[in-house]
Amino acid sequence: AGAARASQALRDEKRWEIARATPEFELAAARYDGLTQLEDVLTPDQIAGIDARIGRPQEVAP
Repeated sequence: AGAARASQALRDEKRWEIARATPEFELAAARYDGLTQLEDVLTPDQIAGIDARIGRPQEVAP
């Protein structure tokens, strides 16, 4: 469970990194504070588009 949470946290950070670097997400990215969930500011379709760019989730060693 801990490794899964760590993997998700790393993935969310990568998602935020891409959102901050993408002009179409500029307003949403301005809400980044390290606590706000990406799902609170982007639609599922937007998140899926980011996920398509970053590929499969990476596993974290225990």
